[in-house]
Amino acid sequence: MRILAFIFLLPTILFADQVLYETGFEKSEGVTAGSLDNTSTGWKTNGPNPFQIISADDGSGGQIMASVAPEAAEGSRAWLSIPSGDKKTVVEMSFKPTVSGSPGYQANLHLGTFPAAPGTSGMAAVISFRGSGKIYAFDGEKERELAKFNSSTWHKLRVECDPATQKFDVFVDGDQVGAGLAFNDPGVTEIRSLGLTHYTGSSATTPSGLAVDNVKISMP
Repeated sequence: MRILAFIFLLPTILFADQVLYETGFEKSEGVTAGSLDNTSTGWKTNGPNPFQIISADDGSGGQIMASVAPEAAEGSRAWLSIPSGDKKTVVEMSFKPTVSGSPGYQANLHLGTFPAAPGTSGMAAVISFRGSGKIYAFDGEKERELAKFNSSTWHKLRVECDPATQKFDVFVDGDQVGAGLAFNDPGVTEIRSLGLTHYTGSSATTPSGLAVDNVKISMP
């Protein structure tokens, strides 16, 4: 009976996801509140409102990573190198966009091969939460509306990128909202970078930001 039980468990072990990176930005992981420390988090940041490690907003005593901007400020960028290469890559995170009152507000997740802060090239997947309350993604060079979101609310975001097919799928709060979307840059054949960008918009009227938590990157 013991041998039989082991045989039944073996497929589960063989098909488990390979976790490449995982963090909740907690003190127990050696992450301290304040400015991002690349040596402990792996993340880098720049811009007028750099991402920082701050206390979680649920009273749990935990920590999150966030960029917070006053009304008239512009946003910032954070990025992380990923060792996945040309394999299918799954990115999951808790994602909280807080809109600014400007239609130009954006909170974005980028995946691709950009070597530093995400810009305009080397993008496989770009998912954008806008001041209109709608979520968009690039399907090749064309933007496609995917879903709606609630400002200042935590959403579960999952993106599955496959360099072999140059396609990606998007899930929000467990629902698939985008399937078989084409890479924005057809020259991207690997997933090497993850980026976050937050822009307030020029007509911002209230403080805004982007917060993320519980980031997990894996290969199925």
